[in-house]
Amino acid sequence: VEGSRPLLLEVQALVASSSGAWGGEGGGGGGGNPPSTAPPLRSPGGVRRDRLALIIAVLAKHARLRLGRADVHTNVVGGLDLREPSADLAVAVALASAALDSPARRDAASFGEVGLGGELRRVPALAPRLAEAAKLGFKLAVIPAAQDLDGIGGVVGGGRGGAGGGSGKELLYKGGMKLVRAATLSEALKVLLPEAAGRRRAGGSRRKSAAAVMEEEEEEAREFGGGGEESEGEAAGW
Repeated sequence: VEGSRPLLLEVQALVASSSGAWGGEGGGGGGGNPPSTAPPLRSPGGVRRDRLALIIAVLAKHARLRLGRADVHTNVVGGLDLREPSADLAVAVALASAALDSPARRDAASFGEVGLGGELRRVPALAPRLAEAAKLGFKLAVIPAAQDLDGIGGVVGGGRGGAGGGSGKELLYKGGMKLVRAATLSEALKVLLPEAAGRRRAGGSRRKSAAAVMEEEEEEAREFGGGGEESEGEAAGW
């Protein structure tokens, strides 16, 4: 929100294997050059560097999406800068979309501040944000479950209050736009990245042993530390 005017911004992200992960051809073993100690690149275009670091850490801790060894680049279309934490959720969705190579819903807008515990915190000026999203034709908006909807016109449905309204509940906004309340970043990602959520449900039907979890984490580290893959994602937010 710039002054009293809401601006819809598109956040893009690119996640690539770290250019400093390997010293040269042959990788870190088998007679090749030793791994480089250069840190992965962080190019926070349009995003505050401290917020990007926080979001990457929360994704690792609470969404099991580890980007510590990957090069991470972000971009806000139009060259604008995101100055408020209300855009945290949009940045997190773009990063997760890129890392998982899974598209985010293009008919959805998202906003919310990401806390250190993975929770989504309420944002100011909700009414004009919703009005602008509906006017631009979005079919879905993900909002923090803690957001108080009292006094905001155009919202239809139960659970309009604060945290007591509960997460996962759908409300309707004027123009037919759905509102989904999410208490945590993980809940929001399940809604906004349906393809990735389906894959994770299919792969996590059985409880994994500690050894299996460690093996999976090592595989993730290899994937983001030494491969040659790049992926990009984008999300609409405020």
